[in-house]
Amino acid sequence: MRMKCLVGFACWAIFSAAVGWGQEAPKLLTLEESIKIAMERSLALHSAVVGVIGSEFRRKEAITNFLPLWTGQYSWTLNSTPVTIGVVQASTPGITNLPRSKDIYNYNTTVNQPLFTGGFNLATYRSAKIGLDLSKETVESTKMDIVLQVRVEYFTILRAEKFLAVAEQQVKNFEAQLEVTQAFFDVGIVPKNDVLLAEVNLANAKQQLVKAASDLATAKASFNILLRRDVNISFEVVDILSYKAFPLSFEQSLDEAFRLRPEVKAAQLNIDQAKENVKIARSGFFPTVNLAYNYSRFSDDFYLSGGTKETDRWTVGALATFTLWNWGNTAFKVG
Repeated sequence: MRMKCLVGFACWAIFSAAVGWGQEAPKLLTLEESIKIAMERSLALHSAVVGVIGSEFRRKEAITNFLPLWTGQYSWTLNSTPVTIGVVQASTPGITNLPRSKDIYNYNTTVNQPLFTGGFNLATYRSAKIGLDLSKETVESTKMDIVLQVRVEYFTILRAEKFLAVAEQQVKNFEAQLEVTQAFFDVGIVPKNDVLLAEVNLANAKQQLVKAASDLATAKASFNILLRRDVNISFEVVDILSYKAFPLSFEQSLDEAFRLRPEVKAAQLNIDQAKENVKIARSGFFPTVNLAYNYSRFSDDFYLSGGTKETDRWTVGALATFTLWNWGNTAFKVG
């Protein structure tokens, strides 16, 4: 008997909790909280932030063009029979024997420092830096777009709620009107046509009520999608529909928009970046000058006369390169 009571009490507790959860009041959202949720979950904003990180890496990559380039190469060959190492002229005086070995290795390293590139490196860095600033402006523009979308959807819900309240009041008014008209008809004061007209008005009001309720449900579902939540989540918004006079005139608003809008700043950055890209293309008309240092080491079995080992060699030089003719970069005008 005691076990049955315990089981019954547990079932009652679970049922009561389920009923309580089902009747839980919808969460109340403020405009500021809605904007915060949209900012945290927006994929467009996340993509813009990641774009800033990518632009920063491209800027750092452009810095490396000013630094020396260090390359190295190592080769090793094992032959089945000894072979002659290097190139030795048979008529060279003093040669007592030709160097031969099965193992042959060669190590070579080069340091190349650009001295002049026709402005290519500098223009590339400036273009990458402007691209970083452009990515930051894209983030700000995305944030403003999110705020605008949340505000529009938020006030759309408030407007739909007002329309629903008006539609509900109209249904009550027409129901009362039909009741009064029916009473007048029953005592013979009004004709049947007045009763039919009241019924038609009530039917139209109920139809408008259904439409207003549907519009409110659609607005809330769209708001949930904007916040990247389940469309069936129930919530209420805080009513902030109050009249406030806007302090700025049209001309002042226009001046402030031109001064603060990130789209305007981004347009100017695009112009500046295009100018740097022109400099990058123009750098091909100038020669490039590089300072190079090379160090080489050959197989230790390479001996000359007298047993002297000469396996190390280094060189320092400057290289100037100038393109005299490039068929692919030549434009022809036909006609």
